[in-house]
Amino acid sequence: MKKFCLMLTLIAAVILTGCRKDNGADVKELFLHIPNTASYVVVQNLHSILEKSGSKIDGGKVEASPELLQLIGQSRDERTKQLMRSILDGDSGVAPTVAVIFADGFSQYVVGDLYSTSKFESVVVKFIGGEWEEKDGIRYNANYAITNDRYWIGKEGSRIDIDKIKTYMALSEKQSFADSEFAPMLEDTDADFAGWCDINGVMNVTGIGFERRAMAKMGIEALFKDAGFATFDVRLEKGAMKMSARLLDGKGRDAKFLYPSKKIDESVLAKIGGKADVVGAVAVPQKLVQQIKNQVSGKLSMIGFVVNAMGCVDGTVAVAASPENNGYKGLIQTNGGNTADLMGLLKEMDMNSSKEGSDVLFSKGELSGKEDVSKLGENIKGSIFGVSINPSTIDPNYSAFSNIAVKLVPHSGSVRFEVNVAGHNPGENIMVTLLKVAAGNGKAAAPAN
Repeated sequence: MKKFCLMLTLIAAVILTGCRKDNGADVKELFLHIPNTASYVVVQNLHSILEKSGSKIDGGKVEASPELLQLIGQSRDERTKQLMRSILDGDSGVAPTVAVIFADGFSQYVVGDLYSTSKFESVVVKFIGGEWEEKDGIRYNANYAITNDRYWIGKEGSRIDIDKIKTYMALSEKQSFADSEFAPMLEDTDADFAGWCDINGVMNVTGIGFERRAMAKMGIEALFKDAGFATFDVRLEKGAMKMSARLLDGKGRDAKFLYPSKKIDESVLAKIGGKADVVGAVAVPQKLVQQIKNQVSGKLSMIGFVVNAMGCVDGTVAVAASPENNGYKGLIQTNGGNTADLMGLLKEMDMNSSKEGSDVLFSKGELSGKEDVSKLGENIKGSIFGVSINPSTIDPNYSAFSNIAVKLVPHSGSVRFEVNVAGHNPGENIMVTLLKVAAGNGKAAAPAN
């Protein structure tokens, strides 16, 4: 399944790429025909993605990298191989522009530009089948449509809604996503992927159940002020893939984070010491503890019990783990007050605990991982919460990656969610590494010194 999903991404990248143009101008043109009622909009810088795979682009033709060719060659479907070869040869008729994916209600589309409508029609008939028809100046075949020099791709397995496409082409700028306060975030970016969404709209489109939707909404409202939207981007760099996301209010500003926060104290990880496979840390200032205590005051619940036990916490809580042998070692900074309830809670968790000054140390089993705790911790510096993982301990197939770090970072009165995936080879773009993993030969160790 992982290989199939990556193949689809790469097919899209090859279909919709060519010589470099002004991506911002291309995106603005496409936004003019996307309604301002869209629940999500995603822009793909497909030229960049393909270049970073190691492929070379000459006009509408693509000289695929060895890694991409190997992945294509592994397809068991001869039809898919032929389609890929046709696309690489520049026979798809698609113009060298970016692509935009969006959802309007429960309808989802990919839209982009054509340099040859006849070539596009031919490749669709050859590999998809059907016949092209025309209505109100719009040509269509199954889930594909053509308006002037633009292609539209709807949901596979259903006929594209011509009336909707006609409406999109007639939008005024005020009615389009181009007039949205969020549009510049996607137009003026150097990211390989950039997206925006209406949080409620996306939850409706994805079919999340009412109970889960309500819980998610309550959680967001408890943590952020007026957070109704989100934006994200993905950058494929040499040696790393970097993803980030932010929650926004209705004016496009970062939604205010409603709880006191501070950055984790990196010295805590040095005090823990040893070798581990996973490190996690969170900053818990006393103001945060008191705010949560006030919110759960008088409520008989497990949360209330835990919060009361943590009444003395003031600083960073960190833990290092080696999951294979169930070993843990951690440290909790306190304000120097009574720690009896806290140490009692740790005992309930089968942890051994002790005090060292105002710090509470705890452990379980033997910590016997593969990487220094301090080195793992370097990947979550500057965050208010972070987890750093040696990926090979999750799955041997992930041994091509040296680290996965997930963290929350302070940003303009809010927090930014970040995920960084590091490869072993700092000189190799992470896209090439992903191709190797998909082709089954990505279990490479670090390059020789």
